Amino acid sequence: MNQKLKNFIFNKLYEDLKSAEIIDCNLEDEFSIWIVDRGEEYWYFEYEKSDGTLWWREEFFENYKYFKVLSIEKRVYEKIITEWVEEVLGCKVINSINYDLHGSNNYWRKCVK
Repeated sequence: MNQKLKNFIFNKLYEDLKSAEIIDCNLEDEFSIWIVDRGEEYWYFEYEKSDGTLWWREEFFENYKYFKVLSIEKRVYEKIITEWVEEVLGCKVINSINYDLHGSNNYWRKCVK
């Protein structure tokens, strides 16, 4: 993917997820960083600090308008998502996993005081 297109998508992700917040969770059984929209009670990403695993919400990204319009395949947009999260969080992603069942997970709520 050329750099201009990647930059375009990064900018759109920043714009479209501007209402999301980063929640750093350091509880005794939860060491993750979440990107969530608390108002909508919707999570986008969970980054597990212990092993560098990034969970991303397939439900959102499989229908993401810019990936659809630009006909970007899943194997390509998964790499883009991973790079974007690495930039946002300043963390290295080792594994990237889409997880549609994780969509109902509101585990991040216990990290919010």
